[in-house]
Amino acid sequence: MSKKKGRFSKYNESSTYSKADSAVMLYCIEYELPVEVVYMDNTKEVVKIIELSSYAVIIRNEETGIDSVVQKHAIKKINIEGDTQKFIKEYRKDIGSLR
Repeated sequence: MSKKKGRFSKYNESSTYSKADSAVMLYCIEYELPVEVVYMDNTKEVVKIIELSSYAVIIRNEETGIDSVVQKHAIKKINIEGDTQKFIKEYRKDIGSLR
């Protein structure tokens, strides 16, 4: 069996993200949109996602400008709200992926 090639191929294997989640993450990465990360210990941090892999997320803290590598299992959730959410909705309407 051959591996699928395409936009989401590296996110499909051993990943906890669905294709829709990966698409939103790709928007956040491509357009450098800020998101709020909630860690397992309930601490929160506003960051930009630099890179996403099957095991870790590379983030840049908005306040300090410091890059960090965070393992996926250390993240409880990623909140995409406010201007970032509005941008994604408008962008998806423009390309016709929302009805």
